[in-house]
Amino acid sequence: MTRLRTSGLVAAGFAGVAGLFVVLTLPPPSIALQPGITGTPPPPRTVVPGAYHVHTTRSDGTGTVEEVAAAAARAGLRFVIFTDHGDGVRRPDPPTYRAGVLCIDGVEVSTADGHFAVIGMGQAPYPLGGEARDVIEDVARLGGFGIAAHPTSPKAELQWREWAEPLDGIEWLNADSEWRDETWPRLARALIDYLFRSPESLASLLDRPEAALVRWDALTRHRRVVGLAGLDAHARFGGQKAADPHVGEAFLKLPSYESLFRTLTLRVDVGEPWRGDAAHDAASLLAAIRAGHVYTAIDAIAGPPSFEFTAHSGPHTAREGDVLDVAGLSSWKPARTPRLAPRWC
Repeated sequence: MTRLRTSGLVAAGFAGVAGLFVVLTLPPPSIALQPGITGTPPPPRTVVPGAYHVHTTRSDGTGTVEEVAAAAARAGLRFVIFTDHGDGVRRPDPPTYRAGVLCIDGVEVSTADGHFAVIGMGQAPYPLGGEARDVIEDVARLGGFGIAAHPTSPKAELQWREWAEPLDGIEWLNADSEWRDETWPRLARALIDYLFRSPESLASLLDRPEAALVRWDALTRHRRVVGLAGLDAHARFGGQKAADPHVGEAFLKLPSYESLFRTLTLRVDVGEPWRGDAAHDAASLLAAIRAGHVYTAIDAIAGPPSFEFTAHSGPHTAREGDVLDVAGLSSWKPARTPRLAPRWC
């Protein structure tokens, strides 16, 4: 009896030490920035936070549109852009407010050269697919805005491989890709941390996406390309028997939509306060994204964020995404771009 009691005490001691180690080595909690105290100005009222590249039960996500919108509302988001897998022939849902969150319906098209996320496009008259150059042309003709999804994913079959055609945007960061290059011990530790600090544990897996940033820089030497951070949210993690962990019958609903929405967000400056009219507000949001008036915040590190960028050339001023004619370089013409001497900000 004494031996059993001693063994139990030893086990409890080891468990206590292990628990203390976990607590002491958790990722630091998100820093709450206080405007005026830290010198951080409050974000303008025209900047709205939201999520882009989100999947639902209409493809390989685990949440319905209503459930995802409710999770976004709990996380304090103003909009969600859905990009369920498809070929464009499904008529997209019209913009609508659900749980106070503006919901916009897009599509993620599979091409022979990677996945192409499309927003702002109506119903396609025929299935989109095949060579990426053809899909890019079709999307442009149909009025859509096309983004190279998870372009530098560690999984070769998910990488984007068509860089010669005129992309509208690129995912400079894809949250779903960030865990794929981690070791299993590192993922196991992140799972433990997730139980205590979910957004912070996900943020701890983020690395500087050097290859994507280099590619983005190269593209912007020739044309405007908007950089977006995609959550690629599924709330679904499957077993390794499937070719992709988002496919298969056995899965965990991790990480949750809400935890992802609290990890990183797009912040879009829509120019004027929203009216509460879904069609009008969606048009202003998509126009601002097309113009590049957008930045990314890692909210699991610190927030609320505030960002300001301006560039000047003589009497001209531009902000992020705008075109600035640089004095003295009017003879330089970028490839594939008809205007004189633009610099993409």
